[in-house]
Amino acid sequence: MSKRYKASFACYLLLVLFLFAFGLRYLLKTELTGYHALALGQSLGAMPPSQQIAFLTSYRADGAGILAIAVAMSFLLFGPFRRGEAWSRWAMTGTALCYAALSLYANLAFTEATGIVAPWPVSLAILAVAALGHVLAMSPKGGI
Repeated sequence: MSKRYKASFACYLLLVLFLFAFGLRYLLKTELTGYHALALGQSLGAMPPSQQIAFLTSYRADGAGILAIAVAMSFLLFGPFRRGEAWSRWAMTGTALCYAALSLYANLAFTEATGIVAPWPVSLAILAVAALGHVLAMSPKGGI
C-alpha cells in the first residue's frame, strides 16, 4: 500500500469509528439532544409518555441507521478496499456523502426553522473526510 492509500485508509477508518460512536450515542440515548430540548422548551421527562416514546424511537432508528452505515463501510474498508478494489472507494464515499448530505440538509432546515443551531458542522466534517479519503486513494496519475 502506498502512503497515499494508507492515508486514505486512515480517513475512512476515522469516519467508520466516528459513525460507530455517533450511532451508538443515538441508539442508547435516554434524553433529548440539547438543541431539540431548546426548540421544544422542555426536557424529555416533562413530555407525555407517548411523546417520549416517539422521540426515543426516532433517536434509536437514527442510531440503527448510522450503525448500519458504519458496519457496511467496515466490511468495504477491511475487505475490497484493503485489496485495492477501486469500486469500494466509490461505494464508501457514496454512502458517506449520501448520509452527510441528507444530514446536513435536515440540520440546516432545523436551524433555519428554529434559529437554534443544530450540529450541521458534523455533517460538513463527514463530507470533508470522505472526500479526502476518496482523493487520497486515487492514483497520483489521475486514475479513478
